Amino acid sequence: MRRVGGGGAGRLGAGVARSVGGLRAGARRGAGTLRGVGGLAGVGGLWAGARRGAGTLREVGGLAGVGGLRRRSVASTVSGPVFSDRREAALGVAVYSVYLAVRHVAVTRRGKGVALANAHATVALERRLRIGIEPAIQRALVRRGRMIVLADIAYVTLNVGLTVGWLAMLHGRRDPAYHRMRTAATIATLGAQPLHLLRPTAPPRSLDGFIDTILERGVDLDGSPLARLYNPLAAMPSIHVAYAVVIGAAISETARSPIARAIAPAYPPLVAGIVLVTANHFVLDVIAGAMLGAGSLRLARMLSERADGERVNAGVERAPLGGTEPFQGTGPEVSCERL
Repeated sequence: MRRVGGGGAGRLGAGVARSVGGLRAGARRGAGTLRGVGGLAGVGGLWAGARRGAGTLREVGGLAGVGGLRRRSVASTVSGPVFSDRREAALGVAVYSVYLAVRHVAVTRRGKGVALANAHATVALERRLRIGIEPAIQRALVRRGRMIVLADIAYVTLNVGLTVGWLAMLHGRRDPAYHRMRTAATIATLGAQPLHLLRPTAPPRSLDGFIDTILERGVDLDGSPLARLYNPLAAMPSIHVAYAVVIGAAISETARSPIARAIAPAYPPLVAGIVLVTANHFVLDVIAGAMLGAGSLRLARMLSERADGERVNAGVERAPLGGTEPFQGTGPEVSCERL
């Protein structure tokens, strides 16, 4: 038997002696195990001695054992986030509905005039800041036909496809990072809507001095049925870049391929280059989108940590304090198995 510490060691020792005596008496009377009457009385004597000698379980070192039991019980009662296809679909529809509602309000005849004025104001501000490099980038790359074609295709398909596809993959494999990354993408989408509503901005391709590379391929983003699926006056901030920041972080954290994790940080700069080359965003739009994506990731992490803490607290409240396992801990302890 281990020595038990505490202020009432003498009284506790007396209790232990009576306990052992009770156990022996029980064995002599034929009980044979702790389930015998004498053994049960011995355990009762041990507990009474501990209470009289130390006052509390903490004083006899037993609280560490109870803590061990408590942690095991909490671990069995704390559950992670719920993966529900129906709930995720409903959330996606709700977020997209908000996006389309803002588009409905912003994309009017008056709204288009305001958006063009804001685009000219953005050009003037970039000139004052000496960051208006979009025309120079286009002139340098427009002669590389294949590169422009790839950029056009990537702008229309890659960003949204990779964002939705990667999140769907994380959901499908029940990745612990899914809810946090989905929340970040949701925050980025909704966080851009106030500016899209209050300061609609037309893309650079709608202004003189810029080349609409996608229109040159025969696709009119503003006049085709595609225009009903997105907001053509939402250049500031760039949701493309915000999504790229979020999904770049998701790939870096959750990709199983070391190569994918290694090249993931290059994804946001790649998307930034694509939106500039295709004249769909200004440099200021790119900067604002990157800030929105980074802020969304940070806020999503904070919300995730808070939710995890609430689940742990709920598990502590539900977890039973008792159990049949022996006390285990790092401090002095009493173990019924060792009597």
